[in-house]
This record gives sequence, C-alpha cells and structure tokens, in this order.
Amino acid sequence: PSHTHVVKYVEEYKSDNTGGPRGQLAVHPAAAQFVLDNASSNQGPGINAVDEILNMLPEDLELVNGYLKIHDDGKPETSEIETLERLVKYLNTLRPLVMEDVPATGLLPDKQGFAQCTHKVGLVYASAVPVD
Repeated sequence: PSHTHVVKYVEEYKSDNTGGPRGQLAVHPAAAQFVLDNASSNQGPGINAVDEILNMLPEDLELVNGYLKIHDDGKPETSEIETLERLVKYLNTLRPLVMEDVPATGLLPDKQGFAQCTHKVGLVYASAVPVD
C-alpha cells in the first residue's frame, strides 16, 4: 500500500509483511475487503477517520488514498511544524472505524492455509500518516 496505489483486493496484502496488512490477513477476509471496497480514495468518497480534521484544516492537509498529505506552500519548514501543531489540536475529532467480533480465521503466519480458530477479535482502523 502507498499513497500512489489503491489496493483493491485483500489478496494484494500477501506480499506486504507490515503490521496493517498482516493484521488484515489474520482475520476473516470479508472484514478487510469491506474496508478496501468502502475506503475513501482518489477513486471516490468513502470511509475515512480524518474528515473532521480536513474540514478544520483544508488549506493545510489533504487525504491521498488513506494517507495525510501536508500541503507544500513553499514556506519554510516552520510552516510544517505549525501545521502539525494545528493537527494535534483536532486529534479528538478522529473517527476510526472499529469492528468487533471478527473471526480470527484468516491466513496462518506462513500464508499457506487458513486458521481454524474459533475466537474473535476487534479491529481498529486508524492509518493516516503524513506523506513527504
């Protein structure tokens, strides 16, 4: 995943061993596919946890395929620091997507089969970081 590539299918996560994709692969694939199908991206509006922050700071930030981008206004670096300070003021408006009771029946760690677990887990989606 990156700010330039929109992941469409949960299977694309199999080549990414970072925390988010691995977490998605560990649970029932329907949970991950739901998020991918409904996430805000350059292909259209959808679920995003930072919409209120974007409303408060439209000149400073934009959401690019799930990643926050600080607008480059040509000002010195102190401008970016000030933007991040303003962002911190509005962190209380984040609305992360939370899923409860998701079956932990995703791929095994070696990705060679599905888990036969009977327990369920909770997922919290809150991935939005600045893009250089």
